Amino acid sequence: MLNRIKTLLLLPLMTLLITGCDLVGVEEKTVRLGLALAPSGTLTFVAMERGYFLEEGLAVVPSYYPSGKRALIDGFLKGQVDYFTVGDAPFTNYAFDEGNDLITIASIYLSDNTNRIVARKDRGINSIADLKGKTIATQQNSAVHFFMNTVLLENQIDSYGSTKIEFYPAEELPVRLIEGEIDAFSMREPFVSQALEGLGSNGVSLSSPGSYVQSNLLVASRKFVEADPEVAKRLLRALLKAEAFVRNNRSEAITITATALKVDRAKIEAVWDTLSFNVNLSESLLRQLSLL
Repeated sequence: MLNRIKTLLLLPLMTLLITGCDLVGVEEKTVRLGLALAPSGTLTFVAMERGYFLEEGLAVVPSYYPSGKRALIDGFLKGQVDYFTVGDAPFTNYAFDEGNDLITIASIYLSDNTNRIVARKDRGINSIADLKGKTIATQQNSAVHFFMNTVLLENQIDSYGSTKIEFYPAEELPVRLIEGEIDAFSMREPFVSQALEGLGSNGVSLSSPGSYVQSNLLVASRKFVEADPEVAKRLLRALLKAEAFVRNNRSEAITITATALKVDRAKIEAVWDTLSFNVNLSESLLRQLSLL
C-alpha cells in the first residue's frame, strides 16, 4: 500500500517551486480550481483575496463546493475543474479508481480538532458516550465519516448494532438535525454553526481532539500536471505566499476565512490555534495516507 501511495505524490515539484521566476512577459495561464468551503481552504481563500494567484501569472477560475469530496466528485470527475482541494480520506477512497489517476501536489492544512459531532440535547445527548443507540448522520466516504468512525470506535460504540448511521450531502445535515430526522451528525464549519444556531439551547457540539489528524490536499490528475507543470509550480508559490501571510497576520486571516465561509468570526477564532496552514509534502503525510 505504501508504494502505491508514493505514486500519488508529485515530490519533485517541491524542490522546483522554491526558486522564484521573473514573470515579466510570461504568459498568463488559466486554471479552474475547485475549492471546499471549509476552514481547511484558508490558504486558497487568502491567495484569492490577496491576489497571490494573479501575482504568479494565474487567472484562477474558482468553483466552490460544500466539501472536498464534492469538489472531487461534482467538480473534477465531471470535468469542471483542473485542480481541487480535498481531505485525505476521500482522496484515498477515490485515488485508485480506474481512470482517475490522481496525484497530490501538496498538503495545505493539518488539524486534529476541526471536526465536531453536533447533537440534540432533547434526545439525551450531552456527551459522546450518549451517542450509543442513536441515529447519527454524516457525509459518506469523507473526512468527517472517518472522524465519526474513529470516535465511535474509541468510545466502544457499535456503529453496526443499535446505533444507526445514515448518510446525506453535507449541506442537508443541519436541516435534518434541526427538524429532528436524526439525533446527531458528524461535520465541521460552517455546518456546525448552522445547526447550533437553528437548535439554540437544544444543541450541543462534541469534540474529540487527537482522534483524527486530518490533512487537506491540493490534487490534480497526473496527465494534467505533466502536460503543464508550470501551473502547479505557480499554484504552490501563491499558496506559500498565503502561508506567510496567515503566519504573520492572524486577525486578518481569520476574517478572510470567516467571510469566505459566511460564519461568525468568533467561531473561526475559537478553533484557529488548533489549525495548521503549511504547504508541504512530508513523510508523515505519506504514512498517514497509507493507513486510511
